[in-house]
Amino acid sequence: MPPSAEARRKALDDFFESAREDDVETLDAVLGNDSVKVDDRDRHGHAATHHAAALGSERALKSLIMRKGADADAEDDDGRTALHHAAANGRDACVRCLIDECEAWIDVCDGRDETPLIAACRQGDATTVETLLARGAETNARNVDGCDAFVEAVCVRGDVEIGKLLIKAGVDPKRARVRCGAGGANVSRSALNVACALGRYGAVKFLIDECGLEASGSDCADIDYMTPLMSAAMMGEGDVVEYLLLSGAAATAHLTSEDGLTAADMLPDNSELHEVKRKLQNSAAKAMQSPRARSFIAAPRDDVPRKWSTGKNGGGSRADPLEVRMRSWIQAGVDKYEGVPRNVRETLEKHAVLTKEIELRSFLLGLIEDDQFQEDMQDPSVRGAVDDVINDFHNVTKYRDNARIMHVLTKFRHVQRFCKDRGEKITFDDILAPDEAKLERHRERLSELKAAAGVLWDDALLALKIFTTGEDMEALAKSSFPVMSTWKRTKLLFSDMLESQGVHAFVSLSIFAIALYYYWALGGFRRKQWENIAVT
Repeated sequence: MPPSAEARRKALDDFFESAREDDVETLDAVLGNDSVKVDDRDRHGHAATHHAAALGSERALKSLIMRKGADADAEDDDGRTALHHAAANGRDACVRCLIDECEAWIDVCDGRDETPLIAACRQGDATTVETLLARGAETNARNVDGCDAFVEAVCVRGDVEIGKLLIKAGVDPKRARVRCGAGGANVSRSALNVACALGRYGAVKFLIDECGLEASGSDCADIDYMTPLMSAAMMGEGDVVEYLLLSGAAATAHLTSEDGLTAADMLPDNSELHEVKRKLQNSAAKAMQSPRARSFIAAPRDDVPRKWSTGKNGGGSRADPLEVRMRSWIQAGVDKYEGVPRNVRETLEKHAVLTKEIELRSFLLGLIEDDQFQEDMQDPSVRGAVDDVINDFHNVTKYRDNARIMHVLTKFRHVQRFCKDRGEKITFDDILAPDEAKLERHRERLSELKAAAGVLWDDALLALKIFTTGEDMEALAKSSFPVMSTWKRTKLLFSDMLESQGVHAFVSLSIFAIALYYYWALGGFRRKQWENIAVT
């Protein structure tokens, strides 16, 4: 006789409570009476693994996944997995357990495209961030707000220490970007601009003093030419504005946005900011008097590529801001930004198609070259278990005591996740190792695709530079080689002839002189011969 609704509700409450309190014995007892399944959810869509991970119940978490067969990557109603909950709550032991022992997907995305690393950077702690980075977490992923891990940690949260961990892991603060804008617009903001707009004074100091970003915004490459000074002024962050002015941003105080407004114009009118506005206006007046004063908007086509392409002291090159801009378009999808030039858009769309095929082939090649995975998949019992679980995931409980099969099933979950995220369909034949000739063709094709994608990227970048600088390459070539009159061409030809004859004569005389010298040195002319000549 099935349990009543009240009994089942009581059993579920006990089940989730024991998961939260790390009570493995109660977990086993509740699951033993068949009224509760290991992947049952509460009214918010949370499984027992989510409760255990959020509260740091490591023993319960390990028991649920490794003994009871719970899905380590099970998602709640918001798309968050146990690893998301553990990372966001700073449960470092659970994070290590999920990744190292339960083989949870470290870069899984929730419904807001947040990875566990992004969640840890915004809500967790530095230890958890360090744990995820040590295990290879992706640092360039962005959530739906357009923020990557570095921006969430430093600009949103204001945690400089986590920012230092990310830099140590290879993150370049100058390349950290934020996509923002309403209606699907792809306005790209630098980390410095975001920190200024949010009033993160400590983050602004860190980015300028320790990360080397220019207070003037010369290396921000924002698509609408917003400077850090404008971002801080627009949000009324007076202390940030004053710090920027002291750090070199005064030289950009006269610049205007796309709306024709300076930073002083953007600063709210209130008594508390009156002195700050006066400083901005004075700085703008001085900047306008400078012989090197320029406007990003009045001459953006000519100014941006040259000004932003060299280092502060003329040494070393920075990332090309146009390339940064293109990468931001790729991240958001070039179709979402109306300002992308048509020829650039078409080239980037071709590049995106190749990139997708490259990612698929690289993923398949990784599985094909995984000798242990290939050996396991050749075993009929392992292959049968994979088929069994694909048909019904709950069948995984039958194999929980077989470490070899569970290891293969974990890898296969990653394959399924890859297919789901990309809309791809992969068969067994795709992931089983072909003969050596086919494998070599697979590698060669992958190399060809990467080369072709590189050419397309270079073509798109060149097209964007031509569009941005306004230079017509054909006209530039003609201007470099102007058409000459017949008389000028004749004079030039005659001069070339004379020059050529002079060079030939000089070379001939030089050769003759050298030959004569060596003939004399080797005794070719005897004094006796000269005397005979004289007598004669």
